[in-house]
Amino acid sequence: MCSSDLGDHHSCGIRVSDSRIVCWGTNSFGKSTPPAAIANKPFTEISAGGGHVCGVQKSGEVSCFGDNREGQTMAPALEVGNAANGQFVMVSAGYAHTCALRALTAGDVARRQGRIECWGKHADARTKAPTGTFKWITAGGKHSCAIDLQGRVHCWGSNSHSQIAAPRSTFSTVTAGHLHTCGIRSNGDAECWGSNVFGQSKVPKKRRWQAVSAGYEHTCGVDALRHQVVCWGKMVPTPDVPTCARVWVQ
Repeated sequence: MCSSDLGDHHSCGIRVSDSRIVCWGTNSFGKSTPPAAIANKPFTEISAGGGHVCGVQKSGEVSCFGDNREGQTMAPALEVGNAANGQFVMVSAGYAHTCALRALTAGDVARRQGRIECWGKHADARTKAPTGTFKWITAGGKHSCAIDLQGRVHCWGSNSHSQIAAPRSTFSTVTAGHLHTCGIRSNGDAECWGSNVFGQSKVPKKRRWQAVSAGYEHTCGVDALRHQVVCWGKMVPTPDVPTCARVWVQ
């Protein structure tokens, strides 16, 4: 299992053998128990949030389970009649909201891009997404970010610690944490912005990054040259183990 995501005291992954979701950890709100209706269905994407989990099925449908007190598991349905049937190509579960990319054409599906749709808690305008076509989406604590087709980062929601003040540059990935945000530039450099109380936004120097993920008060990334996980921020030791190409933390 090399596709996985860590949430708030729970984790989920997609099993290689059959593409089914497997979760473990605390099970409040049933966040570690995929419902019977989707337990045997194949998935391509998985994202664990604060108290809920969302994934993209191979059919392009988004399915969520767990805490729904803010409507964060009420995923929109596919759009019949849409050229791509309104398939979703990416999903990200935040603390109490969720955002996803919906394809509008068959080409969008192939290129894994589309328009943004968000649902769940609306406070701080965290679900008020920009219009246009985007190729990356991430939902954090009280904010969300996306990357457009030109590689520019757009963020919205709470800006209490400048976590939506994205730098003007081109990025390949972006990840929204609790009060900070990080991204990988087109040249492999990583940059973080927002809260740095525990050093969670202070990226280690002289490295090239394959993946990065912003958590609650820490950040972890995959060094592209050394193929190792490196973490920084609040009391986070760096594990000395091989890793997959992607890493997520909450």
